[in-house]
Amino acid sequence: MLNKLTLKNFKKFTNREIVFSPGLNVVIGKNEAGKSTIMQALLAVLYTDATTKSSQFFKMFSNWKNREGSSNIYIEANFSKDTSRYTLVRDYENKEQSLLNHSAGKKIEDPTQIAQAIFSEIKIPTQKIFESTSFVRQSEITAIQFSEDMRVALQRLASFSGADTNLENGLKELEKEASGLALGLKRPVKNPGIIATLTKRVSELEAEYLKKSMELEELNKTKNKGDEAGKSLVEVRQKKANVEKKIENYNSFGTYHKELVSIEEQLGRISEQIASISNLKVKADQLRAAMNAIKPKSSLDMNQASEELTKLSQEIKVVAELREEQMKEAEKLASDASGAYRKRSENSESASIISTTGLVVMISGFALIGLGVLTELLVLSILGIGLVGISVVLVIVAIVRKNARAEDNVVKADPKKDSIQSQLTNLDKRAREVQERQKMILAEFQLTSPEDFFIRKAKLATISEELERTESQIAGRLGNENLEAINQRQNALFKQKAELEQSKLTPEVLAANLSTSEYLNVRRELDMLTIELKRLERDAISSEVRTGDATLTPEMLVKLEEEVAFTRSKLAAVEKKYAALEAVVLGMREVLKKTGGNFSKILASEIEKYLPKLTQGRYSDLRMTSEYDIEVFATEINDWIKPLGQLSLGTVDQIYILARICIARILAGGRLDYLFLDDPFVTFDSQRRDAMKEILLDFAKDTQIFLFTHSESYADWGELIKIDDN
Repeated sequence: MLNKLTLKNFKKFTNREIVFSPGLNVVIGKNEAGKSTIMQALLAVLYTDATTKSSQFFKMFSNWKNREGSSNIYIEANFSKDTSRYTLVRDYENKEQSLLNHSAGKKIEDPTQIAQAIFSEIKIPTQKIFESTSFVRQSEITAIQFSEDMRVALQRLASFSGADTNLENGLKELEKEASGLALGLKRPVKNPGIIATLTKRVSELEAEYLKKSMELEELNKTKNKGDEAGKSLVEVRQKKANVEKKIENYNSFGTYHKELVSIEEQLGRISEQIASISNLKVKADQLRAAMNAIKPKSSLDMNQASEELTKLSQEIKVVAELREEQMKEAEKLASDASGAYRKRSENSESASIISTTGLVVMISGFALIGLGVLTELLVLSILGIGLVGISVVLVIVAIVRKNARAEDNVVKADPKKDSIQSQLTNLDKRAREVQERQKMILAEFQLTSPEDFFIRKAKLATISEELERTESQIAGRLGNENLEAINQRQNALFKQKAELEQSKLTPEVLAANLSTSEYLNVRRELDMLTIELKRLERDAISSEVRTGDATLTPEMLVKLEEEVAFTRSKLAAVEKKYAALEAVVLGMREVLKKTGGNFSKILASEIEKYLPKLTQGRYSDLRMTSEYDIEVFATEINDWIKPLGQLSLGTVDQIYILARICIARILAGGRLDYLFLDDPFVTFDSQRRDAMKEILLDFAKDTQIFLFTHSESYADWGELIKIDDN
């Protein structure tokens, strides 16, 4: 169901919402109120791609209040089906479109997918089929266009039916009638048909009307030109003067702008110079502050203190090395004395043991000899051993004495030990003196270690070097000037610039800052204004000459126009009839060839439900020929007849309205969602309207119907929607 339609900048509607109801909606409005516009918008939102480049589309449907190049057309339709809600948007300005399924939360933007979704919703695949079935205009009731896509759709439906009806006779009758109407169209004949006759008459009348309208138009143009020329001369002269002044300002702007650019370039360089000097001065001040922050508050010179600390550190190192050597010497003396005493003691014990042993042996030998126990040889052996023992004793004694002398030497070495101890004492004393001096120097600089002193000295040297470089850069930026002189030069340029901007570069001159293309356009505008001025002067003069006595009046042209319109309407009606016949003939031939007339039976079974009721029982049987022509069975002559040309206009309209609706219902699978009717019942009498009302109310049970009319007599047919002129 279509719930709401929103139109923006669509023909007469700048911004309009129309809300619809289920069932039968009756849209009532006066002529030109916008009923047909709403129908056109419905067709557009359903079938016209938002990316269309058709100039005809925008020419036909752009907003009437802004038609010059306007393409900001926007149409939005809100639908619902079962429990789902949809919003279809066609934004022709931004070339965007979308179909949003609110219930599923799914949005599609592809034109092909949108078209497929619309087809699945309304079951009518193309606009042509829609306009030939579900979209019924009063002026086109019989103009069912059996286009290629219509035939394909009908063939598809007919292929599922077993119906078989012979439509050859009806097809021949339609061909004969169409041939009679078209006689003389393809080649000259003695007695041409009505179409050729009316066509010739329309051509003659149109040629006469064109000639006279051109004459009248020329007279009106001449008069209007004279009137407009008088009004426009002053305006064009003023415009020309303004453009000439603009060109003059353009030339002035070129001269003064170059001078201004030169001043601004100089100011830019000076500003850069001042900024650079200021930044360098700030840097120098920061370096001095940093230097003062770490520079020691001491009466001592830092370089002298550095030299003295270096010497003291070296002296501390030398004293430490000398002390280490004396300590090693003292340790050696102590080790030597301890070894001599131990060796002497050992030698004395050995000599005592050996001498005692030797004496015991000798005494034992002499005792054994005295006792006669030992032999002489044995005695001699024993005496030899004793002598050896005594020799050993003598050697040991000698060694002991030597060791005693070594001991004496060790004892005598004690004075050397005292000398080493004295030297160690002196070295320790000197080390303390040097350290005290070092601490005193560091205390002057409020430091505790030489390393901190030398780190601070290195920092001061780095900052000092950076300060020298910075001051050198400042001097280089200043050159031969000082900062005050540079500031004075800057102020002079500022003053010169202000005077130039105030007195020379006025707003009018600045507004004349044109690019080359803009300047050429202004020159071209001046040339065009000059030409226009001459033309207006010429028109003003010629208008007075050419608007003399005129034999042609507007009333004469109106009368001729009415005759042209009447003849053209007759021709259009016959041509529509012929087109309808041709369409039905061609369509039915195709259907007859491909489906064997299956669709005719399907349509007959559908339309026969309502045809008797609508025609008060006069006609109950309907068929479609192989050329897609509609025929009804006339009981008066017991034969099939074509409604067009043989039945009253009201009956023809009844039959074709039903045919359109039933074809649409068949195409939609038996349940038609939408039906649009543009005042199609003007030829119906009251009984036929009442019958049609009942049929439509029956259709409205499962079809949303939109009846557009100017007549208040339909107000009670359904839900009323009134469209006013605004």
